[in-house]
Amino acid sequence: MKLFTLLLSVFLCIPGPKDSIKLDKKFKIEGTFSGNMTGEDSFHLIIAKNTEDKNFNILPYTFAKGAVNELKPIVFEDKLGVLSFHSNDESFTIITKTKKNKEEVFNVIDINTSTGAHTISENIIAEDFKTILRKEDKNILVFANDEELKIVKVENSQSVTESKIAVNDSNKDFLKELSKNGLDAVNTDEFIKNGSIKEFRAYSENDQIIITRENDKEGTTQVLKAPLNGNGEITEDLSTYQNKNFSDKIKKSTSFYANDKLYQLKLAKDQAAIDIFNLDDDSSSSIDLLSSELKDVASNKTANDNFVNKASKSRNEPTITANTTSTGAVKVRMDYVDKRTYNYNNNWWWFHNWMWQQQMMHMQMHQQMLQQQRQSMNSLPRFGPNPPEEVPFIKVVSNLDSSSSFEIGISLDGSLINPKELKTIHRDIDKKSYIDKLEENKKLKYASTVFTDSKFRYIAYNKKTRSLKIIEKELK
Repeated sequence: MKLFTLLLSVFLCIPGPKDSIKLDKKFKIEGTFSGNMTGEDSFHLIIAKNTEDKNFNILPYTFAKGAVNELKPIVFEDKLGVLSFHSNDESFTIITKTKKNKEEVFNVIDINTSTGAHTISENIIAEDFKTILRKEDKNILVFANDEELKIVKVENSQSVTESKIAVNDSNKDFLKELSKNGLDAVNTDEFIKNGSIKEFRAYSENDQIIITRENDKEGTTQVLKAPLNGNGEITEDLSTYQNKNFSDKIKKSTSFYANDKLYQLKLAKDQAAIDIFNLDDDSSSSIDLLSSELKDVASNKTANDNFVNKASKSRNEPTITANTTSTGAVKVRMDYVDKRTYNYNNNWWWFHNWMWQQQMMHMQMHQQMLQQQRQSMNSLPRFGPNPPEEVPFIKVVSNLDSSSSFEIGISLDGSLINPKELKTIHRDIDKKSYIDKLEENKKLKYASTVFTDSKFRYIAYNKKTRSLKIIEKELK
């Protein structure tokens, strides 16, 4: 893929702060993308087609210390999308996706916020791609087929390392099924209300990724660990976790991974329990959800009383999450969702951005599928550009009702404590309310959003002024 930089002027400096962004008439906006940098800073990308030379431009801007700064454009010959991002020191890194000669490829681009200079990696072939796990300072791409699990760790454009998990007798069935199924990437670096309900789920912690597989009928969770610092091909065995003392026939089961522990939730007619498996030494403990001790500390006693019955209904799926608190204790949250409409994505506000980029590249291929979704789902939320054929977005639904959930606290020694006494490390932000309010403003187009610790920020095109602005609001 040929990539070149458009020279802005004979000077080597980059443009200074801007109050608003007005593009040259030759640019046709295709979409925008926003992401976090360090602290409260953010970057905002305008993806535009140059109608004169037919190239596609990434026009980068940063929002730092209250000022908007323009960086040098990056020019592509082919249509592109932005898959993910992270930040390092004085630069931020994006991962782009393009289709070249019918082959999809990823590229890693580092953009220096001081000089505006950028560097780009070699092509990463997208074949067998399953998901991406985004961390603050890196991204982890997961690929899977019948023969191997491939992990690509991206720190920057010059540091892209690969490790492979080979098939053996222990993991061959696991990898075979993974190659045929979707894989949800779960971000434990943010507050999570509802976890994934997919069969396969991926987590990242320290220098490894953890992939789990749920078997609802048997009430088991299979776990495969893959190190990120592996060199070449690695052999890794599969582990299976199950509460063998659970006597009743299991109706529903699910799990969540955090801090080297697997939190497994099981529901039956007259039994309900959370089993906590310590993955580093295979020790375990169990919490009876129907015990009087648990009822005394449950944050919502009504939800706790009705949980087993409602979560076990055929249309619902139970969820469990474990959010770490400032004391080291854990807030465990139980809930249930409507499996017909629920799609997990903790960064669902960012998911709009990502979905737009994917649809921008695959519009024709997915048009029929998207039309079917439009007919079968009412009031699909829309975000980003609205071309002549309006682009519907997959509906991302939170829990059915806030009254359906309850929390418990688990101390470092494993005892139950009142969750009201605990403050989670990651803030619980009602992102949907901010997005909904933004979408109500019909004057705006091509909006993309980002949340910092204290701010809600977005870039959007104003039809009236025919310019783009970066706006921020304090989080409540």
